[in-house]
Amino acid sequence: MSIKSLVYRSRETGAISDAVARRAYQRLNHLYDIGMLGADPVTQYPGEAPALLAKAFELAETRGTLTLTSLAAELRWRPKRLRQLLGQPQFRPVLRLVTDTDTDTDTAHGR
Repeated sequence: MSIKSLVYRSRETGAISDAVARRAYQRLNHLYDIGMLGADPVTQYPGEAPALLAKAFELAETRGTLTLTSLAAELRWRPKRLRQLLGQPQFRPVLRLVTDTDTDTDTAHGR
């Protein structure tokens, strides 16, 4: 979790006042500007994989009560994002480059 996220959450929960949060943001920005703080180490962290969501979906899917499309619609997420969170592979079409020799062969064969 980044330092700015901690300040935000602290203000959101009432642990610190708006004025204290504002001063903290100003100080953090100053420290970033002068190089005292580098990029947050969490920027390279891919995040957590929601294992419970995947298990719950697998159980519901095996019972026939839920599909990926219906869950995505209910959560108002794109199916691609849901597949990511469930750890499912992304199926994409394989494209190939059509060259002049491919089209010459097709016309020679009457296609």
